[in-house]
Amino acid sequence: MERVGEVKVERAAVHASHGSGVLVTGAAADVSLSDLLVTETMHLPDGGNGMSIAVRLGAKVSLQRAALLASFYAGAWLDSTDTAVDFDAVMIAGSRPSATQKPGGVGLLVALDAGATMTQSAIIDNVEVGVDVVQGSMALTQSIVSQTRAGDDERYGDGVIAVQQSVAELRGVVTKGNARAGIFFGQSGGSLSQCLAMDNTMGIVTQGAHESAPLDIAEDNITVN
Repeated sequence: MERVGEVKVERAAVHASHGSGVLVTGAAADVSLSDLLVTETMHLPDGGNGMSIAVRLGAKVSLQRAALLASFYAGAWLDSTDTAVDFDAVMIAGSRPSATQKPGGVGLLVALDAGATMTQSAIIDNVEVGVDVVQGSMALTQSIVSQTRAGDDERYGDGVIAVQQSVAELRGVVTKGNARAGIFFGQSGGSLSQCLAMDNTMGIVTQGAHESAPLDIAEDNITVN
């Protein structure tokens, strides 16, 4: 869906696509998706990555009651300025690298000035990072991020990370059973409240600071290792 204006899609299933199960691109695109299943999105024959849903170049998407399963690189990929996605009651699970000895397997990537909100959702059993915010913004509430595995050479294994001058606001988030950190802020700002980090190797980790956005960590967060 590219530069198509407003589109509404309900009760759809996409299986074994190559590249992207759903691709929404362009600032004119405003798409509402609900009751959606996307499974086993594979890499392209030339080696390009597979993503259940990719939203790019300023597109707007609302995604409700969806399952993004077993992608061969990322469950959801968001990039570019003004790109915005609202996730509500979404499961992203089982993402894997597109090939052996290659990075990937991320649940949700929000990058390069894109923004996302997510509530009442589950990011489970992905590789390297469950929710990866890189030079982007994210509001994550009342959700669980669990069982993120390390990649090849023991890369990452983090539940939620916000890095490279990102802003992430987490409230009521459970990170459980991730191979490395439950939550990691690196040179990023935002807020963290009412969160539980449980059975991760490290609970809540901060490193460096955002140039302009402070990081507010409330006293009501709980870490159990």
